[in-house]
Formats: sequence, structure tokens, C-alpha cells
Amino acid sequence: MQAFDKASSSFSNILTTLKPDLLICDFFQPWALALALSLNIPTLQFVISGNEANSVAVHALKNSGNQSDHDSLLFKILQNIFR
Repeated sequence: MQAFDKASSSFSNILTTLKPDLLICDFFQPWALALALSLNIPTLQFVISGNEANSVAVHALKNSGNQSDHDSLLFKILQNIFR
């Protein structure tokens, strides 16, 4: 992860110089998404994970103020996975 983080300043120079029409970036490079959007470059984020993990993440983001809701959903999903 440190290598990804250290690449952000060089990547900034690349985006500023090339000015691409579209950026497709990996989920593990959140700074790439933020940088591209700050430069008005349309961006797609490439995410490889299971639907259950994505569902938990989306639910957590939408309901970030309600921790007990998130915990119970996560518990139910984990129960189903490890049966």
C-alpha cells in the first residue's frame, strides 16, 4: 500500500500533462479517484470483490450514522458465509 501512496504525486503530474478523457482506476488507489475528479476527468473505479462485501460497504456508507443497523447486517452476512 505504501507504494500506491507514494505514486500519487507522480500520478498527479501524469494526469495534468496527459489530460485523459477517462480514467479507470483501482479501488486501492482512492487518491487517483479524488485527483481525477478534481481535474474534471470522468472516472470509473475498478472493484473486484464479492457482492456481499459490496453490499455491506454500500449499506455502511448509506447508513453511517446507525452503527447497530450495520453491525446486524454484517453479522447476518457472516453467518450465511460461514454456515
